[in-house]
Amino acid sequence: FWARGLSVVYGMARQIHCALTTPVLSPLPTLCIGNVTAGGGGKTPTLQALYALLNLPDSFVLTRGYGGQMEGPVRVNPTHHTATHVGDEALLHARYAPV
Repeated sequence: FWARGLSVVYGMARQIHCALTTPVLSPLPTLCIGNVTAGGGGKTPTLQALYALLNLPDSFVLTRGYGGQMEGPVRVNPTHHTATHVGDEALLHARYAPV
C-alpha cells in the first residue's frame, strides 16, 4: 500500500520537475548513461566499456561532479584537481577520457 503512495509522490515531483525545466538540445551526438539508482547500478563500468569500445577521439565525458565543491563547468585535470574539488567519479573518468 505505501509503495503506491510513494509512486504518486514521485510522479508528482517528476511532473513539477518537468514543468520547471527547459530542455536543451545538443547540436552534438550525445549518449546519456544514467538511471534512478544513485550508486551501484553499473553506470561507471558501462561508460568505461562504451568509451573504450567506441574509440571516438573527439568525445568527452560530462558529469555533474557529485561530491565536488567547484562550480562548473570545469575541465578536470587529474594532476591539479582532487576529489574535494571535482568529486571522485570525475577523477576516475579523467584517467581515460577528457571530463
